[in-house]
Amino acid sequence: MELDIFNKLNELELLKIQQWAALQNDFGTRINKLKGKSNLKERNKLKEEFSTRSELFLDELPNKFINSEVFLKYLIKGTHKKISSNLVLARVPHKILNNDNFMLSIVDYDPYLIEHLKPNHRNSKAIYVRALNNNGNAIKFIPNNEITLELAEIAVKNNAMALQHLPNEVRADQICLLAIEKNIEVAKFVPEHYMRDFTFAKRSCMRNILFWKNLPKPTKYDRHIIHYCLEKCGVTGMDSKENLYELPDFLKQLYTNIDSFTTMLILSYVKREVILKFAISEIASEKAHIHNFRLLKEVDRDDLYQEIVNKVGDKSAN
Repeated sequence: MELDIFNKLNELELLKIQQWAALQNDFGTRINKLKGKSNLKERNKLKEEFSTRSELFLDELPNKFINSEVFLKYLIKGTHKKISSNLVLARVPHKILNNDNFMLSIVDYDPYLIEHLKPNHRNSKAIYVRALNNNGNAIKFIPNNEITLELAEIAVKNNAMALQHLPNEVRADQICLLAIEKNIEVAKFVPEHYMRDFTFAKRSCMRNILFWKNLPKPTKYDRHIIHYCLEKCGVTGMDSKENLYELPDFLKQLYTNIDSFTTMLILSYVKREVILKFAISEIASEKAHIHNFRLLKEVDRDDLYQEIVNKVGDKSAN
């Protein structure tokens, strides 16, 4: 078992440790003051300076430090940004990088450090799992041929946006649905053939109903899909055997206390000619206002909205 290296430090070596801590703290303080696009140039300049100073510090370390897992863990745990961790690991002997316990511990500090794992490491799966449970996006540093459905699931459960880093062969429907459940913004990373599939579309809305907004046409406006979404939103009468999309009275739900998402569903669901006739009649009798129909513009029915405006007069739209 390795002895506690800090008990054997002389004054100069202790000073080195204090300098490293001061370097990290100095960088952290200064970089936090340079937020925003206007400071991008200064931030990059500071990172270059920090990298140079870190390299100089590491190059002057005694060999016993670089060969000590205890000290290396201390350095990595104490680093402020990944730039320093990478500089440290670039100097680590292979025998230490091949040590399971060492790699398992450092990916707790910085999951992205799995990029330093040597190919065909005997216990790579356990290390990958540890890293992904800390940050799913770390999967981008795992070779594609080593990414399994199990690892993909762990990554996406931790961070839905990890979906973007998965190779196509493991971007399976169940993995995509898991990501959708957590974040609808993953739509752009879901394979197109899933997005256009009716069954997948319905399953995605089951997981996260707001995902309906991200479905492509014509799947998005399939009445069966919208009907299901309206049911899930708790809209009254969806269990009726009538074709609700043909009934003007169904549109009276626009006057109830429903949210904008449900309003968009209703305005997508009902037939165009029914909405037009209903809107003109209701606005003329002052039971409704053109604003009740403004969300037509959000469901690719801009022309219908404009036709209503033209029929009732521009003044009503103001």
